[in-house]
Amino acid sequence: MMVGEVIGNIKSVRKNIDSDFQVWYKQILDLAEKLGIVEASPRKTSIQRNRSNIPSCSPIDHYKKSVAICLPDSLIIQLQDRFSDENRHARHLLYLVPSITTHITLELSEATEGMLFWENDLPFPKSLGNELRRWQIMWQSAEKELPSNLQLALGACDEDAFPNIHRLLLITCTLPISSAEAERSFSLMKRIKTCTRSTMCEECFSDLAIIAVHYPERFEVDEICEAFVKAHPGRLFQASLFD
Repeated sequence: MMVGEVIGNIKSVRKNIDSDFQVWYKQILDLAEKLGIVEASPRKTSIQRNRSNIPSCSPIDHYKKSVAICLPDSLIIQLQDRFSDENRHARHLLYLVPSITTHITLELSEATEGMLFWENDLPFPKSLGNELRRWQIMWQSAEKELPSNLQLALGACDEDAFPNIHRLLLITCTLPISSAEAERSFSLMKRIKTCTRSTMCEECFSDLAIIAVHYPERFEVDEICEAFVKAHPGRLFQASLFD
């Protein structure tokens, strides 16, 4: 698989980082010399708020630990998280699209094994392999235009003849592929959380949130000021402003 090969290549780079970084660093120094940049490590501070000082005794040691090692480690973790075994099973479902079924080189046994991830949802999981073979033969001999997406494939699938494939197509069409979380771009929080906001107490913050949520409501400014004066009488407001 392409994803597995990429992860394997990055792991190989990470394994040989000590020897490879020597070559990279020499090329970096040659380029820095042409640009008039002096080799040096960033200064260390006594108090680090975001990350700790990297223990190093030389510039090459510093950049190897802070950049050369961290980057492949981060890439490996992100790729393994995004393309986990659970997520990679979904790619086998694309095998069910007729326009892909007739041209794909994926082994039938491999496709069957991947689709059995949803074994508990299938009506007849034992016959899935035979059903996939009949599905492929049917579309290879079809003279009409082949369905090119999941929705068309579901409409062309006979539930009585292909019960497992019909169920898998239903799962594929309803499979969530993105999050539905509220983004900051259209969140009401942007009305009260700005880059210039000052520190405020929890009560004030919640009151502003309520006002922002009920934005269409009309509030009389005079009534708000009068309520504030009565709630917080002080020398500035000994005489009511509204008398």
